[in-house]
Amino acid sequence: MNEPAPGMSDAGWQRLLDEPWDRAGIDVLAQTAILNRAAQLVRRHLENTVLREAHLTWNSYDVLQLVVSRRPIDTRTVARITGLAKPTISVISTDLAARHLIRRSRRSQSDPVPVRLHPTTSASDVVGRLRPLLATAVTDLRDGRVDDLDPVAVDLLRHLITP
Repeated sequence: MNEPAPGMSDAGWQRLLDEPWDRAGIDVLAQTAILNRAAQLVRRHLENTVLREAHLTWNSYDVLQLVVSRRPIDTRTVARITGLAKPTISVISTDLAARHLIRRSRRSQSDPVPVRLHPTTSASDVVGRLRPLLATAVTDLRDGRVDDLDPVAVDLLRHLITP
């Protein structure tokens, strides 16, 4: 079994899962590493099982679903919500626009308001098609129906993602 926190024993993991972290004796950096690794596990699984077929990464899906759900939305708000850098949002939105999933607009070239992103009908269709597939993939991951996963990480996901 891979140990996400160096030197953490099975008993240490059990304390992590059974007690609030501040009482389990796990320092803040170990907690951060564990959360990051669990998030990466979910992201990698979703990209490999669902998003790759749609030619999307997690970041591009996240931007697309924000544009669909908050139509329209400006790039500054997308960056704030996703935690992605503005240049990353620009690259992603350019790709999504080239694929006719979003439309970018600005009132004028001198307008100080950031670029606004608008979904197309295709974007709504893509998000609508992917959402249940992503939910099923997360459920499969949480419930341990995916091979070759660290069982401790799956246990942590069970505690973080409740039905």
